Amino acid sequence: MNRFRIFISRFLALFDGSRLERDMVEEIDSHLEFEIDRNIANGMSSSEAHKAAKRAFGGTEQIQEMERDVRSFRWVEDFIRDTRYGWRSLLRTPSFAIVSVFSLAVAIGVNCVAFTLFKGMFLHTQGSTDPERIMNVYNRNAVGEPKYRAFSYAEFSALENMKSVFNNVSSFQLSSVGVANRMDADMQRRLSYIVSENYFKVFGVQPTAGRFFSEEESQPEAGIPVVVVSPALWESLTGSPEFKTCDIYINGLPWTIIGVAPEGFSGGNALVGPDLSIPLGMASKVHQAFSNKQAVIDLRDSRNCSLYIQSSLRPDVSLKQARAKIALLAANLPPVPGAKVEEQQRMLEIEKFSRFSISTEPTSDGPLVYFGLTLLLMAGVVLLVACLNLANLFQARTTDRLDEFALRLALGATKTRVARMVQTEGLLVAIFGGAGGMLLSNIANSLLLHALHNSSGFASLGFRVTLDTSIDLRVVFATLIFSFIAAFLFSSASSRKLFKMADKGELLIGDKHSTTEGWNRIFSGRNILLMSQLALAVALVFCSGLFYRATHAVARFDPGFDPEGDVVAELDYKLKNWENPQIHASIIDLQDQLQSHPGIAQISLASQLPFGGVRQHTKVVEFGQNVGDQKMQVRGLWTSISSGYFSTLGVQLLAGRNFTDDEWRIGTGRKVVIIDEKVAESLFGESNPVGRFIIENDPDDPFEVVGVISAHWDTLFSSGPPKRLFFPFAQRPVDHVFFHIRKDPLHKDISNEWIETLRTQYFGRNSRIPLVQLLNYEGFLGDTIEVWSIRLVAVLFGVFGLVSLVLAIVGVYGVKVYMVAKRTWEFGIRIALGAKSSQLLYLVLGQGAVHLAIGLVIGILLALGFGRLLSGMLLRVSPNDPLVLLATIVPLAFVSMLACYLPARRALKIDPMVSLRSE
Repeated sequence: MNRFRIFISRFLALFDGSRLERDMVEEIDSHLEFEIDRNIANGMSSSEAHKAAKRAFGGTEQIQEMERDVRSFRWVEDFIRDTRYGWRSLLRTPSFAIVSVFSLAVAIGVNCVAFTLFKGMFLHTQGSTDPERIMNVYNRNAVGEPKYRAFSYAEFSALENMKSVFNNVSSFQLSSVGVANRMDADMQRRLSYIVSENYFKVFGVQPTAGRFFSEEESQPEAGIPVVVVSPALWESLTGSPEFKTCDIYINGLPWTIIGVAPEGFSGGNALVGPDLSIPLGMASKVHQAFSNKQAVIDLRDSRNCSLYIQSSLRPDVSLKQARAKIALLAANLPPVPGAKVEEQQRMLEIEKFSRFSISTEPTSDGPLVYFGLTLLLMAGVVLLVACLNLANLFQARTTDRLDEFALRLALGATKTRVARMVQTEGLLVAIFGGAGGMLLSNIANSLLLHALHNSSGFASLGFRVTLDTSIDLRVVFATLIFSFIAAFLFSSASSRKLFKMADKGELLIGDKHSTTEGWNRIFSGRNILLMSQLALAVALVFCSGLFYRATHAVARFDPGFDPEGDVVAELDYKLKNWENPQIHASIIDLQDQLQSHPGIAQISLASQLPFGGVRQHTKVVEFGQNVGDQKMQVRGLWTSISSGYFSTLGVQLLAGRNFTDDEWRIGTGRKVVIIDEKVAESLFGESNPVGRFIIENDPDDPFEVVGVISAHWDTLFSSGPPKRLFFPFAQRPVDHVFFHIRKDPLHKDISNEWIETLRTQYFGRNSRIPLVQLLNYEGFLGDTIEVWSIRLVAVLFGVFGLVSLVLAIVGVYGVKVYMVAKRTWEFGIRIALGAKSSQLLYLVLGQGAVHLAIGLVIGILLALGFGRLLSGMLLRVSPNDPLVLLATIVPLAFVSMLACYLPARRALKIDPMVSLRSE
């Protein structure tokens, strides 16, 4: 009970310290006055009475300290006093405080952004399900070269019955649909998932409002038009935060919204997600995304293999056990009618689901994980540079305060007490730096998310960005850890120095007049920190320069065609559920109308858009070869086009002819094809391919090669242009086309007004024309997903490099200011003995040059190592680019030497007699 009372008494004393201090002083004064009065009564004089009373009472300061130890938690009071003193001390030196807090805030802000990106891409989990137990199931042939395909509904049902392995097995398809809130409103293309009823159960999520799909709604051909939407789509369509069942129009037909998915839910993808989820029972009413297939096959038809499978393992089943059990099921999968014998024998594979890819075959997240880890590594290097900088600043500040610390020790303060004052200042800098870093990272994350949402590459595909950039408790906790580690790093060195000097009795002497020479001066602790900063700054600036060069290379990249003056109109007839004859007639009519426009020089259409992100492949062999011989097959992208496509796009016709009007409009006569030079070389070598024949699937239905065109690119992330084949539009009709509309060559500048004129006169005239987007092709190529990603990485690493450069320069300047100030007494003696200012300036710059040279040499080695590390992320840039290395070293060396010159020049202007007298 007594201990409890003592604890309560000490705890309350923390909040009533002022009154207790006054009472203690009054009590000591009353004791002294009583003793003084008694001494005077005994015949002493007043002064003698005062001295005798104090001698009898003892040291008042020691007694007060003992009383404070007894009445309260001393360490808490000391911490509060140290904090107050540290705050006042920082206010007295605003330049030091601003530089320290700013350096740490920027470094921690960069780390918070990097950690938030890493968290959103790799650590973000959806719902309560353990993400480690969510699996993708893949379907491949058991005989011959591995070929993967999607699942049929019958195969999915067989997997769904494996209750001994899976908690839940779900299936989904991707679909692209047109969404509007009214029948007559303009549609917006949105990505959607066509899902089974237990899809959401796999991820363990619950609806924000309403409900998810029932088993009845997910049965094949159920025909119940219900949909679950994202919170963003719900608000944009209804403008109401409150949920109620209502209708929207998908592909021109009414559907009922029955629920709203959780905020940020994106299924298996960490970057983009669907705005709508549609039940499997409505699969035949919408079309698969990124497909030009006209026929819609019933899910009940075993030939319809279009389902992706995601499942959640049972808690008591390991991945190894699941693979063994599922292998037994593969032999009993239902056959696919019409498939080849070798295709009938299947095997199933289970892998952890990919966070960034939706594919029929296993894909690795390794490159993106590599990018994320590299991002964290670079951000950590920036933090290390900041800590080295602050350690130098705090060492210099501690040296300047040695007289103050020596006086405190002489008055009875302990070494630990004095060192704790330094560490408390470091803690204050860490707290303010951490808070500033959180603020900067929040602003940076908002800008990043805004850039993602406004990227035309994502918008053109109908994707909704779901990358989670919110700051959660993990980011806050990491920031606190970073801050405390930083506080420990940059204050512990100064504390250790104080302990060492106090043990040797050197505090009153200090190192103000240190004149150490040679290696000791070059490789002192402070200079080692300085050289480390310079080396790390060189490495980070070099990396940012490499990515800047990559963006420059992309900007000057020649795709093999001319996008200038080209306006692209994308039409997706799947969004209107048109029949094939209607689509063909509408496209031909629109082509003729646009051709007659006086401001248009050329008009053509194609089923694919270079760099559009959607690709369709086919395999062909030379006529007479075995279609199934994989060694003879050539795989390439295929595109349906009109006759003027190559001249409109600016692609050169190398041999043969273009398609005739009858071939692309009507499709009469023999089948023809135009190939690019890469396909020609692969199939026919050096011989002329014009007039030769190739076959695709049917050996009895060959295509005559009538022309050869120059190769052109389709993606930046490839070693060269892809192989391409082009078919007349009527020969291979599609329901998703791109019109290339090229202005008069004398008026290539494309204004928004001219684009709006096209929209109004041709595409807005008939509301049934499913215009998805009308854009300047040159502008689109400058903001594709690929270009955007390269630019994002360049910006991130550019920020890292700039921050590290600024911190290194601040560190160089701060250390040189301190070093020159410390040697002012020495310089005064040298000048008094006849030394010239130029000689002393040369001395200072020479030592600075030695430090700089050592830091640069180490930095170059680090930079080349980092370049090798990042070589897989660089585009058409050498990881050892000498121009980038030179552009890194020269400015850094110049600014560093300037940081050495300025404080030395200012110090050498001081009168030596004034300097000596001040000492």
